[in-house]
Amino acid sequence: MGALVRGRGRAGVPMSADSDAPALLERARTLVRDRLPFEARAAYESVLLTDPDNIEALRALVALWSQAGEPSTALGFARRALAVAPFSAVTCQVLVDSIHCAAVIRQLNVKSRRRSNLSATC
Repeated sequence: MGALVRGRGRAGVPMSADSDAPALLERARTLVRDRLPFEARAAYESVLLTDPDNIEALRALVALWSQAGEPSTALGFARRALAVAPFSAVTCQVLVDSIHCAAVIRQLNVKSRRRSNLSATC
């Protein structure tokens, strides 16, 4: 790459004068493999700064935010993916993943509320 590093983005992800999406994507994939979700999210968001329509980054952010228990944030990225590639198989999978995640989290919230209601009445 050989560019001078200007500084560091969120979560210490390097940002250089000639940052390109492929290098940032590889960094993000490595962070996912290393099980560093916060840093991976920041790296994928950096990809979107250089390539706002990058479907891989959008899909990864849906998954990462879903896993973090943030379905509304995940859904926002899913909507962006749908706007970028409405007829893509990848986009369809992103939407299925985000809907599934939202349903699971909703179910967990209902169970949690039931438990707290039961303990309040006992």
